[in-house]
Amino acid sequence: FRNGPHFQALRNVLLPELHRQKPAGAPIRIWSAGCSTGEEAYSLAITALEALGQPPARPVEIWATDLSEPALQKALAGVYRGRTLQNVPDAIAQRYFTSQGDNLKIGAAARALVRFEQLNLLEAFPRAAQGVDLIFCQNVTIYFQLTTCRELIARFYQCLPVGGLLFLGFSETLWNVFDR
Repeated sequence: FRNGPHFQALRNVLLPELHRQKPAGAPIRIWSAGCSTGEEAYSLAITALEALGQPPARPVEIWATDLSEPALQKALAGVYRGRTLQNVPDAIAQRYFTSQGDNLKIGAAARALVRFEQLNLLEAFPRAAQGVDLIFCQNVTIYFQLTTCRELIARFYQCLPVGGLLFLGFSETLWNVFDR
């Protein structure tokens, strides 16, 4: 829940609106690109459950990708502690995590919405990337040169349907990078 305003907008406005607009039974598809150790992907899952109910009123598919195999292994384990939990409200922690000593482990309801996969964002995207409703790629493009960033954003743009949304980190911008 690192960028609180993003998750608040997602819960209160964007997910309910997507739910109303999409055909019955069609899944809401979210891509966490550069998911690292899974905190963002599980935050997205929890937000979807909070917005759409448990079980969700429609299918929700969260595709979480990262280049790092060790990061993905930690994401799959879903065990967190300390600073990684600082933005998790106590009520959310009680509903969606179980205690393991000083750690918290993500519960089955949120885990069931997320699929982790290794992916290099600088290579061709697989078919699964096409038609995602939302792309979260926060604090990833800051590590790329301008040309690489432009190419990546253009490829994200091609994946999104009309009305699809790209979420960047607060330290990132599309100004002088991409204008479509």
